[in-house]
Amino acid sequence: MVQSRIWHCLTVAALFAAVTISLPVKASGPIDAEAVLAEAAEECASIDDGRFERDEGAVLSVDLGSDSGNDVIIDFSKLHCTSAASFWCGSGGCSLVVLTSGKRYDFLARAFKTVEWFDREILLLSLHGSACGGAGAEPCFAAYFWHNGELRQASVNDR
Repeated sequence: MVQSRIWHCLTVAALFAAVTISLPVKASGPIDAEAVLAEAAEECASIDDGRFERDEGAVLSVDLGSDSGNDVIIDFSKLHCTSAASFWCGSGGCSLVVLTSGKRYDFLARAFKTVEWFDREILLLSLHGSACGGAGAEPCFAAYFWHNGELRQASVNDR
């Protein structure tokens, strides 16, 4: 338990040392999990009548501290289309949709995790190196938290 908390603190601290990263895209698409999944199924079917499949854990209920308290993360790495093996994923990662307080945020992430730190739930993302100004294989991370009605990127003045 203590080791886990220390690891989380070190992970978040390391993120604060990262270079500036672009903000998530605020999308105008559906803001309901079932509607997002229906849209994905439609996209899949549009390619050679693909069959849409969803693994367990594709839709996660989280509490990022938003006004609604019913936040959802849709992990497209757990969605599959039989006619397009890499439909939602590529070398830059997979699509990730965060639905919170009537807003939708779209990311492209290699991996993600939520951690609780100082009574806040923080969304940690592993990104393609180009998001930090480097090459694709270089490490790049971002941290996001809910504040004043928006999902905000953690930032630090490194001077």
